[in-house]
Amino acid sequence: MTTDQIFLIEIALTLLIILLILGYLRPFLKRILIDLCGTDDRA
Repeated sequence: MTTDQIFLIEIALTLLIILLILGYLRPFLKRILIDLCGTDDRA
């Protein structure tokens, strides 16, 4: 493997991990946003 390939794989893995974490946290963050805004429509 070349250095470029390793670099691109590391970027892809980082993005995948970030997307998985955001997917996991999204419902919790949505509840906090609804609580701060008052209603679901405003959030």
